[in-house]
Amino acid sequence: MADIQSTKHFGTFFRIIFRWRGSVWKCVSADLVFWLIAYYVVMVIYRFLLSRAGQVAGDVRPYRVAHTVSAVVRGADPETVTQRRNIVRYLCLVQLLVLRDISVPVRKRFPSLQSIIDAGILHAHELRLINAASNVQSTTNDFGIHWLPFHWACELCQRARQTGRISGDPLLAFLFSQLMQYRDHLQKLLNYDWVPIPVAYPQVVFCAVRFYFLFKAYLPLMTIVQFVFYMGWVKVAEELLNPLGEDDDDFETLFVLERNLHVSIALADQHHDQVPEQYRDTLDKRHDEWGTKTTLSMIGNSSLRMEPKLF
Repeated sequence: MADIQSTKHFGTFFRIIFRWRGSVWKCVSADLVFWLIAYYVVMVIYRFLLSRAGQVAGDVRPYRVAHTVSAVVRGADPETVTQRRNIVRYLCLVQLLVLRDISVPVRKRFPSLQSIIDAGILHAHELRLINAASNVQSTTNDFGIHWLPFHWACELCQRARQTGRISGDPLLAFLFSQLMQYRDHLQKLLNYDWVPIPVAYPQVVFCAVRFYFLFKAYLPLMTIVQFVFYMGWVKVAEELLNPLGEDDDDFETLFVLERNLHVSIALADQHHDQVPEQYRDTLDKRHDEWGTKTTLSMIGNSSLRMEPKLF
């Protein structure tokens, strides 16, 4: 330490900060290297190795399956239309039952199964089947009943194949693969709700921050700044506990349910087998003009630009 015994020389501060032996840099170097390696391994896996489906967990959109149902289950008779509508309705019902268990706004909007009947997503005779399945074993309610409407949707798809509304087994297999993918996404949502953030984290963070400011005798300006940042950090942690709650930045689960229901029903009914009347396009004629004409002065050759018309 002979080189830093005096503070009169320029650079003494930097010699103290960047000294290696006995420094904080030496203490945390191994942990920092390990963390950086783990960080970049996860980043490479997430950005370059995972597919889009693997990156977005819980991306539950029943109208994706509704596209497949509308394309695979063919027919315009009332029975076929009802069958298509019920398949997508059951998928929306499964999503609703899952979100009722993990989202407070959805639970308030649909406090009981009767409220789902009033909304038209569930029928009374279907509720009796759900209640009957719940009464088979006393432990059934503990495991949830989300699987039953999904089972109904699968059974309807199988009946559509038996009656010829689905023209082949490959189409049925593809439809089942879409249904299983939809189910897996819903299962991920339940798994994330089942295993929450460890309780030790909020206990340590919340108590440490609150007791720190509770026992502070004076609150100068810098302490107020600390309060803003620390409490902001705590509030972010609180919102992370339930992203499906009622905070301003939480997911709009009710909007998602309503939109998915309307879009899925429209795809299965009003827009089924709907294709515009086909005409040959004129792109081959217009393509020759693109090289000599432009409507934007910054695009193409300005000498070939057409003069604007005066009105």
